[in-house]
Amino acid sequence: MRPLDTDIVVAYLRGNTAIAERLKTNLPEVAIANNATLVTHNLKHYENIEGLRLEDWLVQS
Repeated sequence: MRPLDTDIVVAYLRGNTAIAERLKTNLPEVAIANNATLVTHNLKHYENIEGLRLEDWLVQS
């Protein structure tokens, strides 16, 4: 399996936002399966997913 973040960046840079959006929906599943934290600035989009740890690195502390 290739890293999804690479696929999203490539699709976005090629102007294919539909593919990028579809790949983004897999990110929470991958993060949960790997016991990882999903880093995003769009917390509201993912906050209701049970078992998903989120961080926003753009927020000033």
